[in-house]
This record gives sequence, C-alpha cells and structure tokens, in this order.
Amino acid sequence: MARRWTREYDDRVKRLLARMDREATPFEDMSEEAVAARKALPFGQWGRTYMPHWFQVADAPFHAPLDPRRYAVGVPVCICGARGTAKTTRWNITDTVYDVCNEVFLWSEAVEDEIRRWYAPEHEVMRRGKVAKGVEKGARLIFEVLGAKTAYAAAEKADLARVELKHNKRLHADYGECILPTLGDDEEFDYIANGVRVLCRGTGQSLRSAVYGGRRPQKFKGDDLEDWEIARSAEREEKLRDWLEGGVGGALEGLGQEAVRLNLCNMYGRHCLAEYYRKLAGQLDEWGNPLAEYHVLPLLDEDGVSTWLARYTTRAVKRAMAQMGTARARSEFLCKVANEEAPFRPEWFHTFDVRTLPDFSEVA
Repeated sequence: MARRWTREYDDRVKRLLARMDREATPFEDMSEEAVAARKALPFGQWGRTYMPHWFQVADAPFHAPLDPRRYAVGVPVCICGARGTAKTTRWNITDTVYDVCNEVFLWSEAVEDEIRRWYAPEHEVMRRGKVAKGVEKGARLIFEVLGAKTAYAAAEKADLARVELKHNKRLHADYGECILPTLGDDEEFDYIANGVRVLCRGTGQSLRSAVYGGRRPQKFKGDDLEDWEIARSAEREEKLRDWLEGGVGGALEGLGQEAVRLNLCNMYGRHCLAEYYRKLAGQLDEWGNPLAEYHVLPLLDEDGVSTWLARYTTRAVKRAMAQMGTARARSEFLCKVANEEAPFRPEWFHTFDVRTLPDFSEVA
C-alpha cells in the first residue's frame, strides 16, 4: 500500500525538488579524473558537492571531526546536539545517500584513514576500542535501519534520501542509474538501491527477523527516538533503552559488535537517552574499552559565543534562549540537564562585582 504523505510533507518535497533543480545542476567536467576526485571527497565536502541545496552555509567546527563516527563499529555512538545543529541533515539523510552511492566497506582502509585524519593517536577515540575485535575487514555495508519515534517519522527521512537518489542529476551523472531506488518488502518503509537495503522502524518494532543478502542490519541510525513527554517518564525511557539495547542491538550483525549504532539525540532531562549514553560512555568493559561514545554539540561555547557562527549569531542564540526560558533553553541549546521541578534553578542565581554595590556605610 502506497504511503499517503501529509500535505505539509508533499509541499516540503516540492520545495526540495525546486531547490535541487536550481542548485544541483550537472557538472561541466565529466572526465574520469574529475568524477573519481569528486567521489573521493571527504564526507562533508562530498555532501556539499552533490547535495548543495542541503548545505547552505559553511560547516560548523564540530561537524567534520564527528563525521568518521558514522562508521564506529561495535560501540554505540550518541551525538547529543542542540536544536539546529544539522544532525538529521548531515548524519541521517546525507549519510544514507552516501552509503548507497559509495559502496562502503565497514572498517576499510578508507574509513581508517578518515578517522586518523581527525583524531590524533593520543586521542581517546584512538587509544580505546575504536573497532570491535574480530570484525570482518572489508565487509560491505548493504543493510541499514533508520529508527525514529514512529515508523512514519523514520520513513519521512528515508524518503528524503530516496528523493535525492531518484532525482539528483549530479548523483546520476557520476554514479549512474544503479542508485535508483526499487521497492523492498513494503514500499512505505523499505527500499533497495545499489544493493543497499534501507529499512525503517519505529520504537518498539522488532528487528529479529530482518535479514538481507545473508546479513543482519549492519547500521542503525536512531533519530528523534523520544520527546519531552516520553522523557518525563522514567518508565517509558527504560522501555526505550531496553528496546535499543535488546531489540535493536541484539538483532544487529554479530550481536551488534560488528555493526554501527548511531543515535542522534536531544537533551530532554535526567531520564533521557543522552543522559543514559553519557553515563554509559564513562564505563569500561574488562578490556578497557568504553561501552559507548558520547559527543555533545551545544550552540554556545563556555565563553557564551555561538559554536556555529556561519549559521547563528551569538545574539540570535541568546535571544532565542531568553524567549524560551532558562530551564528549557539549557536543554535545547546547551545540552545540559534542566529539571524544571527543582527547588533551586540556575536562573535564580546571579553574579556581581562587589565593587559595584552602593556605599551603605552611612546607613543607620
């Protein structure tokens, strides 16, 4: 049964196609050398070259260093980013298109070089378990799952990637018709392109019988798996974690130890997924490897300056925070736990310079 998209989503796709038609025009240089050079670009530059309508401003300093974690095998990776840090655009939609087009091999030399490019040997990512022991080197990524709070929410993101694969003239020029998507078992939530199956699942849905090309899912991307309502309930968050670790992790290739698990999260409070992964990242297994990775992307740095000046001015971020209210803004923009029911709130406390106080020495 064909998916009946909402009118709002249909309008979004129409706008996307119009921008794609204007900006993703065919390349002038189609020599073999030029095509090979474009295909070999680092992920961020690749996205900017083939999908310029998604990349309207310069990247933030935090984008490129995290790109290699898209292929971190055997360890759950949580990227907790403020609203508007392009998590979905970059590490979900563009990543899906990239994986389909480029025949990614899990833990290939190219992936290892990409990681070394951004992480020094003494960095924690390099020192600790960056890849599970015994992973088949050179196993092609042919099966990935997109997860969201509902299967329809995941399907919308998968469909945006499918729109690119179906209509992007730049992609077709360099990669050919092999990237055109065909139907899988269910056209609403499942398609195959260039030998890669993209399957959508909502929270709670089973992955136990999911197999393609003799492999269980090799990559899971969870994006917006929760919201404020879910995060207020410790019981609902516990069920969500149980599904992620058991229902998803246990159903991936090699019990999850030969697969990629990428979770794109927002900070919702002390029960949320981001807090769970933050704590899990501080724990080590018996070989000294972290049980998870946790990366945080606030929109203001410690000095109160915008971390993505090409997109948001410091004034704009601070003004948005003031309009939202301190407790909620700490979560949305700074990725910090904010308990709105706490007896004392940070906004109630102010600093001052004692030298600026009036002279009360003569007051009776």
